[in-house]
Amino acid sequence: ARVQAAVLDVSFERSVAQLRALITSSPPKLMVHLGVARTATEIRLETTAANSIDSQTPDVDGQYHEGVPVCDDMSFGTTLQTSVSLSPLASRLCEAGFPTTLSHHAGRYVCNALYFNALRLAQKGPWACAFVHLPQPGTRPDNLRADQPAWSVPRLYDATHRLIEDLSRTVGR
Repeated sequence: ARVQAAVLDVSFERSVAQLRALITSSPPKLMVHLGVARTATEIRLETTAANSIDSQTPDVDGQYHEGVPVCDDMSFGTTLQTSVSLSPLASRLCEAGFPTTLSHHAGRYVCNALYFNALRLAQKGPWACAFVHLPQPGTRPDNLRADQPAWSVPRLYDATHRLIEDLSRTVGR
């Protein structure tokens, strides 16, 4: 399988345009979005995105939105769920030594807005979509066992590589 990677701008407006351009140029079988969550101590597999933006933190364009929908043509607060079965993946990552949890709240910042748009597009396309929030490098997992190191860049890479391979196998069936 061919993997295409892209870094999208942390911009409410541009990230969605970039997503649409990527899908148009090369329709995927699976989209895996990665974001960094400052408060995460574990890998968070996001099950849900909400039609809600509520952030006092500006994006890279200086834009911030409080209490507005991601998509104006849908009811504020509407949620969309991934079609990907994330629970078995979380278990396998934990067994491999990568603390992972399911999250039912992708935040209310650019990550959530992008995920909501991606899930909405996935409803119309023949692909699956997942979003993964990673902890910042240097963060220590909660309830750290002696055999669990802090999150380093190589460790995050290994975990991300494993989860993308696992998702590719699961969705490719």
